[in-house]
Amino acid sequence: MLFLRLTGARLCEARRLQWNDINMDAGVIVLVKHKTSRTQRVPKPRVISLDAEIVRLLISIRSRQEGGELVFYNHRGTPWNRSNLSLRLQRGRKKAGIPADAKLYGLRHAFGTRAIVNGVDIKTLAELMGHTTTRVTEHYVHLAGNKAHLHAALRKLNGTVTPTSPLEPSTPPAADPSPDGRTT
Repeated sequence: MLFLRLTGARLCEARRLQWNDINMDAGVIVLVKHKTSRTQRVPKPRVISLDAEIVRLLISIRSRQEGGELVFYNHRGTPWNRSNLSLRLQRGRKKAGIPADAKLYGLRHAFGTRAIVNGVDIKTLAELMGHTTTRVTEHYVHLAGNKAHLHAALRKLNGTVTPTSPLEPSTPPAADPSPDGRTT
């Protein structure tokens, strides 16, 4: 689940991920066959960037495996599939008290939402998520009700210097001391 959360990869991409798709030195996964390759005029590979935490995770997974082409296997040593992943998530939700409507795909959605909230532009996010156009990215990366993000965006847009918003009380500046040590 950590892999899905931090890469924004589709579940099917993770299920089919093979070790020869990964370039640890370059910190990328290159998928020649992927969901959007069918819709591209000139099919190009999907590139998934990896941060240091994901590289460490993949190195750890590789060190525990005794071979095999696929990266992810279940606890029985068989490849991931929709059924065993859903069952595992269902059991984990019950143990952790997480609502039943929490889905694995939600990790991908959360990736997109976190990117927007943290200032990643929509075009870059579309590329990170493997979308051919930004239209698909805009469809499910919604920020309705995220007031803090909207206020920050408005401050950025208007060039407001202070980091405050109507939701955050302003701290008055400290008084400047006069030459004789008294505050004015």
